[in-house]
Amino acid sequence: GVALTTSDGGETFAPYTPLTQAMKNKNASLTGMAIADNGIGIAVGEAGLMLMTRDSGNTWRSLAMAESLFFQDVAVAPDGMAIAVGLDGLIRYSQFLPDGSV
Repeated sequence: GVALTTSDGGETFAPYTPLTQAMKNKNASLTGMAIADNGIGIAVGEAGLMLMTRDSGNTWRSLAMAESLFFQDVAVAPDGMAIAVGLDGLIRYSQFLPDGSV
């Protein structure tokens, strides 16, 4: 997978290595990402790709999901509730707790 970042409003782009380094399956495509104002975020994609951040994307960790799952998009609310949706009616949700657990 490829992820890019920009710091100049889209004039130039650079690899977003914190995200791609956390991907277990480097060939999986990212299809959705959401980061709330409090820094909690989720990135999703094909082959069960689901990554989480608690620091606005500076670091990411992989969440274990079956590779048969295909996520298409995700939303994260300020209270830490995240909902990911995908093919065939797939819906996964999670609550990020203040102690760091999911």
